[in-house]
Amino acid sequence: MNSEKAALTIDHARQFIRANLSRPGLRIDDIANYCGVSRRVLERRFREILKRSPLEEILDLKIRCAKVMLSSTSLSVTAISQHLGFADVKSLRLHFRATEGMPPGKWRRHQKTDRGKIIGVNLRNL
Repeated sequence: MNSEKAALTIDHARQFIRANLSRPGLRIDDIANYCGVSRRVLERRFREILKRSPLEEILDLKIRCAKVMLSSTSLSVTAISQHLGFADVKSLRLHFRATEGMPPGKWRRHQKTDRGKIIGVNLRNL
């Protein structure tokens, strides 16, 4: 496979994901269609280039955005989950806990008491 072509597909997929992150029910098939490849080709290219699936990329980006929103806004966890297109707040809590080791509300409180540990993340760079 042409690695330039694979990298271009990944770039297009990431652009689409960022533009549609808040859309509930964002499907891998939608991303593949946007990139002009089959779902299988998209998944294979993600695994080859990023060592993870498109779904893992979506969830990673959502969690990173949630961390930014938790540390920089007073929005409720429910509002953040809706803004980021999670099916419900339970889904955000489940995925957040799996990656951060604690639920989002606790993470936010922890960040407020220990500002030195916040990693600067610019939403434009996600």
